[in-house]
Amino acid sequence: MILSDTKILAAIARKEIVIEPYDRGCLGSNSYDVHLGKHLARYNDEVLDAKAHNEVHHFEIPEEGYVLQPGILYLGVTEEYTETHAHVPFLEGKSSVGRLGIDIHATAGKGDVGFCNTWTLEISVTMPVRVYAGMPIGQLIYFGVEGIVENTYNRKTNAKYNDRTIRPVESMMWRNKFWHTIYSSVKWMSRSRFKPDRDIFDFGQTLKYKHKPHCVFCEISIRLMNTFEVREVTLSNSNSKLLGK
Repeated sequence: MILSDTKILAAIARKEIVIEPYDRGCLGSNSYDVHLGKHLARYNDEVLDAKAHNEVHHFEIPEEGYVLQPGILYLGVTEEYTETHAHVPFLEGKSSVGRLGIDIHATAGKGDVGFCNTWTLEISVTMPVRVYAGMPIGQLIYFGVEGIVENTYNRKTNAKYNDRTIRPVESMMWRNKFWHTIYSSVKWMSRSRFKPDRDIFDFGQTLKYKHKPHCVFCEISIRLMNTFEVREVTLSNSNSKLLGK
C-alpha cells in the first residue's frame, strides 16, 4: 500500500524516512517531489560492455541550462539525499516532465529497504529539451513492506551503490557474477554419462559432476525433462576444476 502524506510525515518524524534537503511544500498527497542536481554524466564509449567497467565523464549544468539530445543516455542525480529504513521507495517521473518527452529512469525505479543515498537517474529524451539544475524531476512514493527485512541494503556487503555521492554513478553491472547458459549440444555432457540406477533427477535439480577430460571444475545446473537427455547446463566459472553444485 502507498503511504499517504500523513503517513510520510509520521515516518519522517520517526526517522524511518530521511530527505535532505527537506521542504514541506514538496510533499504531495502521496509522494515527495525531488529535483535535478547540477551534475550530469555521459559514458566515454559509444559501445558499452556489460562485463566491463564502463567509465563516464561528469559535467555540470550551467546556469543557462543544458540541452539534452535524443539518442544519448545521460546519467543525472537528485539534489535530495534520502534514507528509507522501513518502506520500499519508488522513484517515478512527474507528469509535467513526461510531457516534455523526458524519461528519468530505465527500468530502475525501485529502491530497497535501507537504501541511503542520492538517486542516479537514467535520462533519455524524445526531442531536444533544455533542462536546469534544481528543476522538479521526479517523485518518490513509498510502499509498506510485510515482514522483517533480514538484510537491508545499507548493510549488504555486496551492495554496489552504498557510497554517498552528489554525482551520478555509472553502472556497476561488471561487479556481478555472470552465469553462462550452454544447451544440450555441448559435446562433453553427453547423456551417456548418466546411469539410470543412479541419476534419476527431477526437473531443475542441481548435480555435482566432475569432468575429467578437461580437468576443469565449474558449477553445473542440469535440468532434465523426464529423460536422461541434458536440456540445459549452466556454468558459473570457466576457470578451475569443474564441480557441479
